[in-house]
Amino acid sequence: MLAYAVYEGTERAIDEAVQVLRDGMRRPELSQRLAAAAFFLRHTEAGRLRGWGRYRTPRRKTPEPPAVRLKWIDT
Repeated sequence: MLAYAVYEGTERAIDEAVQVLRDGMRRPELSQRLAAAAFFLRHTEAGRLRGWGRYRTPRRKTPEPPAVRLKWIDT
């Protein structure tokens, strides 16, 4: 029961922090909106999936097709 209470408290704190960022993106001052938006993009999985932040999700590299040799058969 204690672990659940700690988990719930952490989840509520995260929800509040996200709301603060979203509120910051609605601020009239452009610099505050930009700072909040940049932080949100760099530090969320959704932002990283779109190429923002340091820890980008690696894209799958398509493997090179194997070399093929054709053998000529004289008939």
